[in-house]
Amino acid sequence: MPGIPADGPREADFASRRLAVTVVQAGRAGVRRVEADVLRPLGLSFSGYELLLHLWLRGPHESRDLARVLGVSVPSITSLVNTLERRGLVARERTAADGRLVSIGITYDGIALASAAQLGVHRVQSQAAAALSTEEQRAMQGYLDRYLAAIGESRVDFAGTRQEISEPYLAAASGRDAPPPRRTGGATADPRPASPQRQPAGSGGAINRIQEVVTT
Repeated sequence: MPGIPADGPREADFASRRLAVTVVQAGRAGVRRVEADVLRPLGLSFSGYELLLHLWLRGPHESRDLARVLGVSVPSITSLVNTLERRGLVARERTAADGRLVSIGITYDGIALASAAQLGVHRVQSQAAAALSTEEQRAMQGYLDRYLAAIGESRVDFAGTRQEISEPYLAAASGRDAPPPRRTGGATADPRPASPQRQPAGSGGAINRIQEVVTT
């Protein structure tokens, strides 16, 4: 049986392995931090947050499309959607083009929760990024973009600033002016659920909890 070379792995190989491990470690640590500090107080998992954010920014999707975009199985998406639907955060509806197909869309309460979660996530991200100067952040982003491209991935861009995305929907959830429809992929997507009666009772308490987390 061949043994381990006496001189050990080459320095370049060691550096590449260390980089790969560090990238994974940083991603996992970031997820754990936002789950502990932001998402769990709102009753969300990171997967639930990702799903709500995607539906909010990109409009209704079928389960199979959500599974592909989020990189999980269809049964996992079905279970997650069931959980979010029981809370009134998403709703299933038959598509107009084909009544046999069911799409999942976000409700007003879902928008309010996703908006609040995004505010909290941005706060945690800003605290972590403050360890680097603006120039260092830009340089690191460039390096990571190249790293992702090398492994066949691309960076996910979320359009809109925190204020542009969040404030109108928090206002709507608080009973103030309703937000305008969002435009997604050339079509106007109205974020209001088709069946308002599906909104859970007592959502005002949920909004209060959201505001507490956002302002903490």
